[in-house]
Amino acid sequence: MSTTHAGTGTGSGGGTGKRDAYQAIGVMVAVATAAGYAVHYVEQREIVRIQEKAATEIAQAKEVVARIEDNRRIVERICDDKVERYKYDMRLTYSSEFERYQREKEEGKKRGGSGGLEKEEKKD
Repeated sequence: MSTTHAGTGTGSGGGTGKRDAYQAIGVMVAVATAAGYAVHYVEQREIVRIQEKAATEIAQAKEVVARIEDNRRIVERICDDKVERYKYDMRLTYSSEFERYQREKEEGKKRGGSGGLEKEEKKD
């Protein structure tokens, strides 16, 4: 065995150890940078995916709300129409009954009776 290289490492052979250490540190920095970039990229993709999913769900919810509002307006319009029709029917019913009552009352007075709806009830 040769004992010529068994020194303290300050000779010409000692520089390769530092260079290897620097290369190892460079590799670790590159791996850490790549890992950081990969994590950042994955996080960004996940954030984009979650935002897209949320946007889709919001759009669907808006469609549901719009459909419900349309249905509510339709029902409200139908109810308003029914109320107005009922009011019209009530006015028509009471006005025609009143007019007929007045007409029969006048006819009854001309004939000498009390008039009114009693004659109609007798007819039935």
